Amino acid sequence: MKKKLRLTVLMFGQLLLLAGCLPQDIREDFVLTEEVIYISGDKVRLTGRVVVANGDITDHGFYLSENEDFASPTTISLGAKENGLGRFIADYSGLKIGTQYYYKSYAIIGGKEITGKAEEFASLQPAIKYFTPAFGDGGTKVTIVGNNFTEGTKVFFGDTEASIESVNDESVIVAIAPPLGTNPDVNIRVVVQDTTMTFTDIYQYPYGVWQLETTFIDNTQLYETAFLQINNEFVFGLGKEYGSFDLNLKMWSLDLTNYSWTQLNFPGFQGTTSPFVTASYWGAGKEETTFSGSSFSPYFWQYQGNDTFELLPFLPFRLYKATAHETNDYIYIIGGFLPGGNDNYNPIVYRYDKSSKSWIVSGSFTSESTMPISSDLPYFTYNNNAYFVMPIVGQQGGYEIWQYDLETNDFGYFNEMPFSGTLEGGVAIVKNDKVYIGLFTNYTDLYELDLLNGTWTVKKAVSYTH
Repeated sequence: MKKKLRLTVLMFGQLLLLAGCLPQDIREDFVLTEEVIYISGDKVRLTGRVVVANGDITDHGFYLSENEDFASPTTISLGAKENGLGRFIADYSGLKIGTQYYYKSYAIIGGKEITGKAEEFASLQPAIKYFTPAFGDGGTKVTIVGNNFTEGTKVFFGDTEASIESVNDESVIVAIAPPLGTNPDVNIRVVVQDTTMTFTDIYQYPYGVWQLETTFIDNTQLYETAFLQINNEFVFGLGKEYGSFDLNLKMWSLDLTNYSWTQLNFPGFQGTTSPFVTASYWGAGKEETTFSGSSFSPYFWQYQGNDTFELLPFLPFRLYKATAHETNDYIYIIGGFLPGGNDNYNPIVYRYDKSSKSWIVSGSFTSESTMPISSDLPYFTYNNNAYFVMPIVGQQGGYEIWQYDLETNDFGYFNEMPFSGTLEGGVAIVKNDKVYIGLFTNYTDLYELDLLNGTWTVKKAVSYTH
């Protein structure tokens, strides 16, 4: 560009020198066609220059044509040039995308038309790059990033046209997702003039139906509880009463075939908060919480169904908010906190052999996250691997899933959450080859992760009153 500019300046200087050397009466009117200084899909900025004028300039501008012979050209008139000699610039909107054009400058000097040399350019083709977010309800603002979005650009979600809130710098469209139609998974299409561009990534509308099956039979509000499920029996209890230091000693069973509640005859004489929990085992946690401090529970229980409990040998460790992962033969205890506070993280992995009812240390590691592994965030077990929702290091409000191989002790990144915020609580429920993660404290969102291909699907947010 610099080389071209130096050449243009040199040629222009030579023209001025030549013009200055000629007698006034033999100088000829001269108009120069200069470069294109801006171009997009439908807009162009042209430049020209009046070098010599021996009379008034009553009109000046450019001719623009798709044909080299300028048959039926578009005239871009700038009117009279009051300041005489010098450069002039014209903006034009209305080009066809991806089209070859020819242009030349002109000026009416002393009633005579003088034209410059014809030059050419090609208008640019539009392109799409990405859109965000990848899912949302109707009314969601979706940002589409690309190039050369002309006036009149249209956006479609499936076959439904979306309203466009804004188009910025011909490269960023903010479209409003239309309401959900018959298909929750749609392609986004961007139509620019006669060109249609379709994203291969799918935009997903949340779908699914929530149904209230039952209400809890006790008015006590509990948290940091234990919850189990054996076949069609869901068991819930222990924990702490909301707004109180009192521990709850009760446990209840919900029959999932008829959604009826029954209070169980739990034989334990000491409650616990935030124990580790699997489908039928639980243990550890805090068994007393007062202003003066806490004591950690050594108890380890198995629920065998039908109101039957077994107290197993005392645990060889004391932990609070640990995660538990059950396989056919073993239970693995990972993370949590040792006595001494939430900065006293447990780095040891314990393994329980169900057949011999014995514990061993099977590994150790430290979290790669800014936050240690605990039951404060969702975790789950799938195919002999443990998975943890963890904050992304250095990214405020971002979360990802890390995978721990229970057999090899390998620990590494697995997937990034499509959700950001300040998260705590929540659930992770595995069903076949998918896991459902969400319902964090103060959030009603739920997401489905396909564990085979790593793709996310947003589900319909739960709606309830409490």
